[in-house]
Amino acid sequence: MIKLLEVRWACEKNNKSIGGVNRRRINASFVEDIKLTDYVSLCGCSTSRKKGGIGLSSFEKEYLSIIIGQLKHFKERAEKGIHQLSEDELHWKPSEESNSIAIIIKHLNGNMHSRWVDFLTSDGEKPYRNRDLEFVDKNETKECLMKSWEEGWKLLFNAIENLKPEDLNKTVTLRKQPLSVLQAIQTELVHISYHLGQILYIGKQIKDKDWTILSIPKNRSKEFNRKVAPKKVVKS
Repeated sequence: MIKLLEVRWACEKNNKSIGGVNRRRINASFVEDIKLTDYVSLCGCSTSRKKGGIGLSSFEKEYLSIIIGQLKHFKERAEKGIHQLSEDELHWKPSEESNSIAIIIKHLNGNMHSRWVDFLTSDGEKPYRNRDLEFVDKNETKECLMKSWEEGWKLLFNAIENLKPEDLNKTVTLRKQPLSVLQAIQTELVHISYHLGQILYIGKQIKDKDWTILSIPKNRSKEFNRKVAPKKVVKS
């Protein structure tokens, strides 16, 4: 659902109405029915025209590109952490009720298999999924875990990279509850980032000072900012 304030802001910014409704008459119930394509038009995003009809909005194309890039970044960041750990360390957990990195890998694999196989045409919670089994540690080898990891991500990227921008406004179901493709992608993005944080946090607890920092090291922010800042051009 597009937030009411976002729609009102876009109307005021572009001095537009939507669906024949003046911007002053927009309320929450109206916003619930707004389609992504209408919102894109409202915000002033351009659409390209292709032979045979209207093409795809630049907003939708850019969104898919950004999402794919962000997911690849998540995957690479997690792998840089996982590769620092031994097989035994992947199965370590801080307490009986906590999850090990191995279990998180298995859970993400099960989630991705369920969500992204036949994404547009079948429910996101597949009948063949055994979610409870994902949280049982069977002391899998590191090789086996990484194979499982790669399989899940391959399914995710295959599904998202083959989406057409107009697919974002289609409806899919998750546990028989309808949601837009856009919502489904955002839900997965949040889910993955949640578990990515767990993987890196657990890894750092295990390795402590031997952990290779994957972001900006403590007390090094100024140095980092200087390094990435654009260099001043000296005029002769």
